[in-house]
Amino acid sequence: NLFSDHAAAARVAHKYNIHTILNEALSHMEPFFPHTLEAWVANEHLRTAPIKKRANPIEAVLLLRALGPDDERAAKMLPTALYLAAQLSPSDVLNGIRRADKTLVKFETGGKDSDAVRCWVLQRELISASLKAYSLVFNEGGLCRGWSGSCARYLEEEVRTREPFICWDPLGSTLTKEIEAMVEKLGNKLCGNCIVKLLQREKESREKLLEKLSSMTGVRRDGR
Repeated sequence: NLFSDHAAAARVAHKYNIHTILNEALSHMEPFFPHTLEAWVANEHLRTAPIKKRANPIEAVLLLRALGPDDERAAKMLPTALYLAAQLSPSDVLNGIRRADKTLVKFETGGKDSDAVRCWVLQRELISASLKAYSLVFNEGGLCRGWSGSCARYLEEEVRTREPFICWDPLGSTLTKEIEAMVEKLGNKLCGNCIVKLLQREKESREKLLEKLSSMTGVRRDGR
């Protein structure tokens, strides 16, 4: 179930208008670029697999662009493909990366609407989004204070002692792991209800980001 095989099949099928093969290839590609949080979480193993099994996000973006805005599934996959391209280093976004067949794939870099520029801008926006998500989770208030004010007070103290949270993958599990680390450290100083509330806030922050991803990546509803 290698992404490179499905992408190669889709390219050939698109070139020769073989719709049945194209549809099958796109169906296999969809788990790599989900547009719902449920599917995103369920398919995390595809993003943490060995490099050769992961999606090549530049290859994906170029392919999905080539399929055009009339392909509904391609349009839905494009924002998360651009999101994953924004996880690449700035030099990879600029210089490109090689497909499984060793062909170099790279974005056009001319003009403010190029996908390379989109990724550089998106990298900054994702760092900002991660900071907002962290603030939403830990600084929103609303935690119970009990007879000793334990949940809110201990969490506030713990947040103050930790390094600033900076991440350009706010759809990933980094913030969830941050919550789990705090819960483990604080132990029974946090009640079950407040732990659930923190995790729910984190989930909501990712859902909101997914909803905004089309506008953040500059992809209109018609996939352009």
